[in-house]
Formats: sequence, C-alpha cells, structure tokens
Amino acid sequence: MKSFRERLQGWLTPVGEPELSIDEDARTLTVPGESGGAPYCFGLADLQRVAVASQRRGPLLLSIAWVLTTASQEVRLPLDAEEAETLVRLLQTLPGFDSDALSRAVSATAPTLLVCWQRGPEPGPGAESP
Repeated sequence: MKSFRERLQGWLTPVGEPELSIDEDARTLTVPGESGGAPYCFGLADLQRVAVASQRRGPLLLSIAWVLTTASQEVRLPLDAEEAETLVRLLQTLPGFDSDALSRAVSATAPTLLVCWQRGPEPGPGAESP
C-alpha cells in the first residue's frame, strides 16, 4: 500500500511529466518537444528569464513549476522533476539569481509567478564593460 506521501506525490506530478536532461559541462538543458516533437535543447546563455509558478490543482493543492523562457520558447518543468537538484545548482550560477524568490515561491499558499532571474539589457555599442 502506498504511503500518504507517495499518493500526494502522484497527485502533484502531471501525467506525461517532461523528462529533463542536463549537461553540466556544456551548461545545456534538453526537454522533449511539444506533442512528441523533436527535443528542445538550449543553454543557460539562451535564457531570457527564469521564474517559478504555482497554480491550483484542486482546493488544497498547489502545483509548482519552473518557467524557463528563451527568445523562442517557454518551457515549464515541475519543480521536483528528475535532475531538479542539478537544475537548481546550475540556475543559481546565473549572475543575480534570486534564491529568495525561489524560497518564496516554494512556500506560497496562493497561485503566484515569481521571477528568480531575468537577463538585463544588452550593452549598446560603445558601452563600457564593468
């Protein structure tokens, strides 16, 4: 018989949860394509925004997911997806990543979207580098 925790985990895990593949050395992520299409591979350098979203899944449950946005696509991954620890470790290397926003999103009691990191504007021509 499954424990309450195992049953709860089943309720929180969406059917057909995307499998995540991470190459830490190359700093790339690969997720399955939409509707069984070709896998989508992107690097940390391609990210425009990293957010965490929570949404209602019934009267008492919230589902929490990463929302990774590139210039061409938005990818949603369950916060507890396989490779989650590796993903967090990799995302926290982004300059200015807001770990506090991640903590607030995880402890949220209502649906929310919190941005943990967003790419700043690209320096214009002739701009000084720090």
